[in-house]
Order: sequence, then C-alpha cells, then structure tokens
Amino acid sequence: MIKFIEKHPISGPRTMPEKQLLNDYKDRVPSVIINFWETYGFGKHSDGLFEIINPNEYEEIMSIWLGIKNQNRVPLVMTAFGDIFYHRKLTDTEEDISFIDVHYKNIAVVNWNSLEFFETDLCKDSFLIEYMDLLLFEEALNKIGPLEPGEIYSFVPALALGGAKELQYLDKANGIMHLRFFINFRFFFIKLNPDPSLEFVMKA
Repeated sequence: MIKFIEKHPISGPRTMPEKQLLNDYKDRVPSVIINFWETYGFGKHSDGLFEIINPNEYEEIMSIWLGIKNQNRVPLVMTAFGDIFYHRKLTDTEEDISFIDVHYKNIAVVNWNSLEFFETDLCKDSFLIEYMDLLLFEEALNKIGPLEPGEIYSFVPALALGGAKELQYLDKANGIMHLRFFINFRFFFIKLNPDPSLEFVMKA
C-alpha cells in the first residue's frame, strides 16, 4: 500500500505483531491487511489522525457495540476521535469495510474492497474531512498536542449528551475506555440503519 503510506506516514512508536496473531487472522482478513501488519505494525499515522489498531485489543469491545461476537468482524482503524473502521468477511469472495460512529451510534458500509479503502478512500481529503473530522483534528493537534498510542481526543460532554464538535470541548482520553463509556448509552441512543446485507447492529 505505497500510496497509503505516502499519504499517511508513520507517526510515533510501533508495535509489531507476533507470528501467532498473523496466523490467527490470515483467514479472517485479506492478505493485503496481513502484509501491512507484518510490514508496518500497529500505531499512529499522519500525526495521529488515525491509528492502525491491534484487533485483539478491540474485538471484545467492538462485539458489544455490534451486539454479537463474530470472528469475521475485525477492527482495523481507530480515528483520532474514537470511531472505528472494521473489516467484514461476508463470504469467501465478498467483503466490506464498515464504520462505527460511536458518538451518534451509526454504522455504515464505506467500501466493498479493502485495498480501495486504504489506497483510495483514506487518500482523499474529502473522505478524511467527512469520516475523520480532519479540520478539527488539525486544530486539536496544534492546541492540545499529539496523541500517544491508544489515545484519542474525546468530547466533554459527549456529543450524544449535548456536547459540540468544537475545540473547546476536547480533551485526551484512552480509546478503549472511551468505547466502554459509550456502551452505557448504547441502548438509549442507538440509531438503526439497514446495511446492504440486512445485518446491522445485531448482526453487523
């Protein structure tokens, strides 16, 4: 994924995956993702705009969000504001990349091809503005400072509780703890939207 790396250089420390992890996921995600993990590991990109995450660390909490534990749903990317992109293996030949908006409790399919997601979607500023709040991220980076591995910028109060997408309401937080916090509000604010395979939330 040369275009992706050129657009989003590595930022900060990396954690390289053990061989067992690569073996565990080799039949669950495409080889392009396995090869990327093996070559570049897990960590921040583009000064922390997003993080390539270790799926082992996020699968449990993601399964709670989705309402079901499914080994063919693998978390891949966490944005600077805690949203998650994950891979879905639908059949032996079909896949997609889906997006969990943890703030407004929405799930959407963003691409039906993993390589296109990394090499096309993530390389377009319009996509980064829409899904990763690129402009607000740049403000936060300059004002609050860079993120450590596993950290995100969190809205205080949370957007679902009346907060606003403004710099003055941002602080740093642990990404996994942030996701666990929002689980408490999941069933109060969840907004169901059917995806093309009619799965969503209970079978997302």
